[in-house]
Amino acid sequence: MILTLTLDPMVEQLFPVPGLELGRAYRPPSALTTTSGTALNVARTLNDLGEPVMAVVAAGGRRGREIEERLLDEGLPHRVVGVRRESRAGVTLYGQGSRTTVHGPRTALSDHDVEAVLATMRGLAPARAIVLGGGTLRPDLYRRICAMGVPVVLDCCGPTMNDCIRVGNVLVACPDRYECLEVFGCEDPLQGVRSLGRRGARWAVILEDHPALATYRTGGASYRVKAPDLPVIQPGGADDALLGGLIFAQGRGPRKAIAFAAACGLHNMQRVDVAHVDPAACEALAQRIEVVEIGRRCSDRQVLA
Repeated sequence: MILTLTLDPMVEQLFPVPGLELGRAYRPPSALTTTSGTALNVARTLNDLGEPVMAVVAAGGRRGREIEERLLDEGLPHRVVGVRRESRAGVTLYGQGSRTTVHGPRTALSDHDVEAVLATMRGLAPARAIVLGGGTLRPDLYRRICAMGVPVVLDCCGPTMNDCIRVGNVLVACPDRYECLEVFGCEDPLQGVRSLGRRGARWAVILEDHPALATYRTGGASYRVKAPDLPVIQPGGADDALLGGLIFAQGRGPRKAIAFAAACGLHNMQRVDVAHVDPAACEALAQRIEVVEIGRRCSDRQVLA
């Protein structure tokens, strides 16, 4: 089983607003309300793919109750750890292939909350891996979970990721290119994945604004993909779907695992719902993706048809 931990879930409303301009009033004809968070989104993808998963979520207040109700309605296996502070809310506007999200303030966790989360994670272990995703005001909790000895998947912010890599048994480290600059002082994703590999990550992935532009490294080799240029409906959650696909496909070997991961991300961009995938569609799309090994230069940053 895979465990995922979301310390700061959000009740998120998504509105389709093509041609967004500041200073204007918009009245979208529809909206989607969901519960979001990096690790929670990864759990959604894994669940859709048929991987046994348990999404642990720290949630509190009225929004915390709403988060739990929505997870129950969704049918996602989960464990809610009640915390004392109100969970946050946010709004996303999307259209024409891009999105803008306004995140509510992070939820501060007390020492009691931290101990409750840690006890829950220990009670659910052992696991094949633990996914730690998103930012947190309590990076000490991430470090303590990394010290449990279970392989970890890290999609967290710069300094926290560095600390976790020093402590943990890292199966996948998955920052984006902005975090790559923060952690390594460089914007070159090839340098970033190499640095993560030297620090002990068995898989290193630097995420870009589009799943077809991610850079991968495993087994001493680095890779990019050549993928079809597909229409984008709602890009939110695509990186999380990519990460879920990569975790799911670990046993397929590097090239097939990368192709499937990219397919999950690309497929999700063609859907309105966040981080959900259709396994058959992802398998078919993976057959259309070419995985190429890359060297020192990493200039092919466009999506190739």
